[in-house]
Amino acid sequence: AGSLQVGDRLIGFTDTLTPSSASITDATSFTTLPVRPKTMGARLYFHASEGYASTLQEYGFDSQVVTGDAANVTGHVPIYLPATIRTLEVSQNNHMALSITTGDNTIYVYKTFWSGDQKQQSAWGTYDFHSGYLIADIVVIEDYCYMLVLKDSVWIMERFSLPDEPSCVPLEAVV
Repeated sequence: AGSLQVGDRLIGFTDTLTPSSASITDATSFTTLPVRPKTMGARLYFHASEGYASTLQEYGFDSQVVTGDAANVTGHVPIYLPATIRTLEVSQNNHMALSITTGDNTIYVYKTFWSGDQKQQSAWGTYDFHSGYLIADIVVIEDYCYMLVLKDSVWIMERFSLPDEPSCVPLEAVV
């Protein structure tokens, strides 16, 4: 293994790669929501618009084949995700994607199980909180989902362990 040097040849190329001969060709394009995409393993997850709803797309990377399409992992539940998704987070260890909307009390959860390159199972669900519990944002760090929430007119940080059902712990209690 070494580094690519000017004048080196790449497999599949017939010409020498130089700064003046290098070019980029789009493999695909999608109309996405303004939500930061996330990777989980060799797959890229992102939200796309479906008018009054949104979808979660799964783009798989294969170094041998340029893939021009993504799998709509919400295809079997076409109006499950609202159009107003604002945050997407993933838990690499637990094979989960979590999405929230603005000022809601629900986390939309996509769980998947892979065996090698084969998807064995996937499922959708929600974590629903009390109506007076508004989630401003989430972040996943290791095996925890941290949430900034407005609860009883007070802003607090809480966390729960993934992949368990939420049993939130106020952050100040976690030392």
